[in-house]
Amino acid sequence: MLAHGYLCRIDFWANQIDALANDCRVIAFDHRGHGRSGLPARGGFTAERLSEDLAAVLRAAIRPGERALIAGHSMGGIAIQAWAHRNPGDVGRFADAIALINSSPGDFRTGAAAILAGRVLPERLSAPLDRVVEWAARVFGGIPVHPRLPGRAALMSPFAIGSGARPAARALIQEQLLTTPPASRGQFMYMQLALSDEHFDRSGLTVPTLVIGSTDDQLVGFFASQRLARYLSNNAGLVGFRAATVGRSSSPTLSPPSCAP
Repeated sequence: MLAHGYLCRIDFWANQIDALANDCRVIAFDHRGHGRSGLPARGGFTAERLSEDLAAVLRAAIRPGERALIAGHSMGGIAIQAWAHRNPGDVGRFADAIALINSSPGDFRTGAAAILAGRVLPERLSAPLDRVVEWAARVFGGIPVHPRLPGRAALMSPFAIGSGARPAARALIQEQLLTTPPASRGQFMYMQLALSDEHFDRSGLTVPTLVIGSTDDQLVGFFASQRLARYLSNNAGLVGFRAATVGRSSSPTLSPPSCAP
């Protein structure tokens, strides 16, 4: 079961689906407001609604006696945490193991300026600059990007994709980022900015849970993966790749090694 991240869609996982399809039954879906899923009504852009969507897909797609390896990237990882928080009894029923990829325990604000700068900032600067970054994200996050805006394809590339992504993967991710509806982009950004590390009770994540992060992540930051791993009672490990937020996941080399029971 593959849950994509913020501003992405099912074909974000194209390489992983191709790699796994011969040996596994692969299930992937578009989050609300992304890809082919419809825009939710006002008030529907919440972690709780994402968890309900994930629960509905699991109940519809997982056969009696089956359990899935559930992987969530970025906001997909938030959806998994929200699902386990709201439905702790379903975790052992539907999941054999979980992977949280380039995700966060919740607090996207602290350290945001340092992540964008790519270096540690003096303490006297970090807090006020974090507030500036949050303000900019709230103000500009939902603004439409005109198709003819010069350099529009390069707006997110340095931060989301990085320099190591292959050209085809770069083009795919750029297209996903820039075609997500502005309402989804803005409202889900506000949702994530409102979260704190204590928002979810993760004691329901009782199955082995692997955390995968990117050391060159300039949107979430590798330290978010480190923080997330510390909250897990059944921590299956923390793996770090040198890549940007989506650069590694769009590579064919990042796939679960096995889907055998």
